[in-house]
Amino acid sequence: MQVWDKWTASEGDIADATMWEVKVDEGVALADVIDAINAVGVNNNIKNVGELPLSEELKARGIESKAIHVMSFCNPETARKMIDFSPAMGGFLPCRVNIIEEEDGLHIYTMNMDMAIKMGKKMPEDLKVATMQVRDTMWEMLQKGKKGEF
Repeated sequence: MQVWDKWTASEGDIADATMWEVKVDEGVALADVIDAINAVGVNNNIKNVGELPLSEELKARGIESKAIHVMSFCNPETARKMIDFSPAMGGFLPCRVNIIEEEDGLHIYTMNMDMAIKMGKKMPEDLKVATMQVRDTMWEMLQKGKKGEF
């Protein structure tokens, strides 16, 4: 129902409805958010498989941009199990965390993994446990990232 409520409140913005989002605490710098998110990944065996400082790329092309930083994370074993379960799930891999500067400051976005876990076809128990570990790690990235907490 949370997805439905967000979808309705956002006037049909499915992207907004399917994301978790937190506002970064005042005074926490982008670099601290990035470091905190990376630390959570390391501590939970979720590998950082790539970063795209998109706003820096835009600036290099002569386009002014507020901060947009895209981070990608993956647990290879869980990814393999997920693809074996449903090859289409590969479209959601790797897990992404986006740090976006909005009018009121930095915000962190990542996919609400509860949809895949609770709304999809029933997962085998070992996959559900592994997916919950990734889900909980992504949630922790939001919580520690917004505080710049290591």
